[in-house]
Amino acid sequence: MTLVQVIPQGTSMAEDAMQGKSLKTTPSQKSFRKKLESNDEVWRLRCYDLLSDQRFDAGIGFVILINSITIGMESSFEINGWDTTAFKVLEHLFLLIYALELGLRFLALGFSCLHSGWVRFDSVLVGMGVLTAWIIEPIVDAVGSDNDLGDFVAPLMVLKVLRLFRLARAVRLLVQFKILWMLVRGLLGAAGTIFYTFLLIFLMLYITACLAAELISKPWALSGDPWQRQFAAEWWPDIPTSMMTLFQFVTLDSVGAIYFPMIKSDPKLMFLFMPFILIVSIALMNLVTAVIVEGAIEQGRQDRELQNIYKKAQIKALMPMLVTMFQDLDTDGDGALTLEELSGSNDDLKEELKKYINAESLVELFEMIDDDGSGVVSIEEFCEGISKLASSDQPVEFVRILKQLSKVRKTQADQETALKDFFAERAAAEVRVDQRLARIEAALAHLSLTKEGSPRFHEDYMLPKPPHTPT
Repeated sequence: MTLVQVIPQGTSMAEDAMQGKSLKTTPSQKSFRKKLESNDEVWRLRCYDLLSDQRFDAGIGFVILINSITIGMESSFEINGWDTTAFKVLEHLFLLIYALELGLRFLALGFSCLHSGWVRFDSVLVGMGVLTAWIIEPIVDAVGSDNDLGDFVAPLMVLKVLRLFRLARAVRLLVQFKILWMLVRGLLGAAGTIFYTFLLIFLMLYITACLAAELISKPWALSGDPWQRQFAAEWWPDIPTSMMTLFQFVTLDSVGAIYFPMIKSDPKLMFLFMPFILIVSIALMNLVTAVIVEGAIEQGRQDRELQNIYKKAQIKALMPMLVTMFQDLDTDGDGALTLEELSGSNDDLKEELKKYINAESLVELFEMIDDDGSGVVSIEEFCEGISKLASSDQPVEFVRILKQLSKVRKTQADQETALKDFFAERAAAEVRVDQRLARIEAALAHLSLTKEGSPRFHEDYMLPKPPHTPT
């Protein structure tokens, strides 16, 4: 079973390493480790555990930094003609460490490790190191520099300077260099923009140099003015030199000393230099800056998407532990967690909960995961609430404010409902009172028209008849 079979698409060791994470942090990589355990591949499992240890990554990063320093010191010693034997021995030692590290990756993960761009990059660098230190150098030393073969192979020794690119890998591995690595990634992401900018500038320099040849080089070379002939011979003698002169205009490197006396001598040259400065030196450079910034913003968006993918994997790995924690907190085993059960849990469980949610009290923690405000938290609410709060990009304080705002809205809604019920009851009571007052008024009106002792009066209004008084 290879790593590509157990790690889903969209995840890789390079993505985890870019964020300073261990190889064992995602569920898919845990699955790969279980495969090794089930197949009883002890050596591959040990190599995998070693590669998964961040201390191993930090150690390799430290070796790379030391190696980068020794390469520069070796170059300085060679320039001064000092003995570099110690550096050569160290270089062989460093190369052996790199080869062993790469061999461990192939042993633990097989050829599937090549799915990581960084492993491919390391493989190329180690291969070039082996080629220069263990093959080309011995051949050069054996044939000698006076031999034609030695003259042919000697320029290849420049390839060993490419080992400095391993410094970028050290930046990736060491978490404390995260900001520096972001800058390196931004530069690598802008490589395409830089390349096409170079092509565009080269094309504009060539076209403008051809125009300068017609407007400056040829006329001034035949001019009767000695100063024009000397100036043209110094700055505009041919196309390559004219392009280098115009490159000073791109960088605005002391160009005033070039174009000012030329425009003063020949005013029509203003229509050559001014548009070139405005278009290339100002407009194009600002446009390139805008494109690079846009690329950096896009790279940041992709990084956030990668962080979200990683967080989802973290949440998935967190679920079994949250279920176990819920079962420990649910003392009565009814599948629902109350505030009393949470408050009565042991201190270890309370501290474990506070690792995921930075709550000031258990009451506040319970309210944050009790979405419906029922006072009872089910296992689904518990797992979903803890995982959301643990992996949310928003600060816990912001989540608290939202929760309190939700409670205020619920309280306000309850109060509005109570007020509506109160006013409805009041309106109904007023109707009943009005009806009774109307009956009373009708009775009084009828009373004034009817004799007090009339039986009809008492029958109509259900009043008791007056007692009979004997004469």
